[in-house]
Amino acid sequence: MKSFFRFLLRNKLYTLINIAGLVVSLMFIILMGDYTWRQFTIDSWHKNADRIVLIGSQDNFFMWPQAATDIKAMCPEVEQTCCVMSQSGKIKYGDRVVEDGDDQSTILLADSTFFHFFDYELTQGNRRTALDKPDKCVITERLAKRLFGDKNPMERTLIIPYCLTRRRLS
Repeated sequence: MKSFFRFLLRNKLYTLINIAGLVVSLMFIILMGDYTWRQFTIDSWHKNADRIVLIGSQDNFFMWPQAATDIKAMCPEVEQTCCVMSQSGKIKYGDRVVEDGDDQSTILLADSTFFHFFDYELTQGNRRTALDKPDKCVITERLAKRLFGDKNPMERTLIIPYCLTRRRLS
């Protein structure tokens, strides 16, 4: 062991290259382990988390109704589909606007089966009827406080200009 340390002290460039290689390889092992752990633990609290698959990337995902129908027809193991699309945009209520760049500006458009997949609790309203009509929407408590203050957000109308629709909170 003494001769090995003596060799390392005499060959400083060799030692530097080996230590740098070890550090870089350990860094990649830690990053890959962290990525794998995150992929298997995100939203694992949903009761059917092991049976939910998202098509797309973390920042941009969508599923058109026709594509969902085709996938379900091609893959018999698919039990149910939920068409979703994420986008950035403005959300308006009266003179209050939440715009792009805000931490709340991501809009998730989902069909009526969304709450069949995910176990999110609603502070107001009913999960079974929250998305049963095309003009209904669900918003976070944080966004409700930002748009409505202390007023009750139920049965109010939001405008989402990019979607060219008006959504009623239910």
